[in-house]
Amino acid sequence: MTGLFLGYYIPWDGYSNALIAQANGFATYDKTVEGSVVNYENLDNHQTGIHDYFKYLKFGFGRATDIACLHLRRGRITRKDAIEMVNRHDGKFTWEYLGKSLEKILAPLEMTVDEFVKICDRFTNKKIFKTDAKGNLVKDKYLNLIKLVNPE
Repeated sequence: MTGLFLGYYIPWDGYSNALIAQANGFATYDKTVEGSVVNYENLDNHQTGIHDYFKYLKFGFGRATDIACLHLRRGRITRKDAIEMVNRHDGKFTWEYLGKSLEKILAPLEMTVDEFVKICDRFTNKKIFKTDAKGNLVKDKYLNLIKLVNPE
C-alpha cells in the first residue's frame, strides 16, 4: 500500500471542505472554537485546545493566526480583519475547549489546573513574553500572557 498526500495534487482548503461537508449534513460548533477563528474544525478532541495553546507558548502564535492567514491569503478577509481576529482569539489561556472545562479535560490525567499552569510556565518561551524582575511570567487576571512587542 502506498499513501498519497492529496494536497500535492489538490489544494487543501478547510473552509471549502467545511461548506461541502455542511451541505451533506455536517454540523459545526455553535460558536467560534476556543483559540481559533472558525467553528468547523478540531471538533472531536477536547485536548486540542491544550495542543494549540502550547504552540502559542512556544512560538507566540496559535491556531487563530494560522486560520486568519489562510483566509487572508485566499482573499476572504482583509489584513485589518485578520489582525483583529487574531488579537481577539489567539493565545487566550485554555480555560475550556468545546464547552468542556480545563479541569474536566485534565481529570483523566489526574492533573489539577495549578499543575497544568506550572507545566505551561516551564515550557513557555520567555524570550517572547513579558517577565518580572525575578523572571516570572507576567499574566493578566485570566492567566493570559503578555507578549513583548519587539522580542530580542
